[in-house]
Amino acid sequence: YAFAFTNINSVIIPKSVTSIGQGVFSACQNLKSVQVEKDNPVYDSRNNCNAIIETASNTLIEGWEFSSVPNNITSLGDAAFVYCFNMKSINIPNSVTSIASTAFWGCGLMSVTIPKNVASIGIHAFYCTSLQDMYCFAESAPKTEGEIFFDTNLEKATLHVPAASIELYKVAEPWRNFGHIVP
Repeated sequence: YAFAFTNINSVIIPKSVTSIGQGVFSACQNLKSVQVEKDNPVYDSRNNCNAIIETASNTLIEGWEFSSVPNNITSLGDAAFVYCFNMKSINIPNSVTSIASTAFWGCGLMSVTIPKNVASIGIHAFYCTSLQDMYCFAESAPKTEGEIFFDTNLEKATLHVPAASIELYKVAEPWRNFGHIVP
């Protein structure tokens, strides 16, 4: 959290940087541009995604309201979008198979699309969000580590799932806590 809650608006990660701590730019609401210098051996910001990706693991480790998640990312890392207060929605690409702990902690998320390939979601991934609609395309409810929706009012939220999977989601924790589960 080295630069968290600062007014920084642009970042260039030099090729000499080989270690970035968790949440390094969290809650930087003015941050509009992030680039990783070409030839960095550990990180990249492919396809002008405006995010920091750990190249070897294909994990997006730091993103913001203005980031896009590239189609070849396989996971969203711990605290990847923590405190993105103004982020209202996100579509996660089909290549993503896991969402780590606290990935969207404290975001203003109202709508989330989770692709069918997501198999696991870490604890507090959607902690304290403003979730109204979640679209989960997985036939089987993704495995969760502890309470992923802590301090999120699911009673007023709608979970959209494949029609054939409605009964499965209605009994699976924590999915069954949504106020409405619809096809």
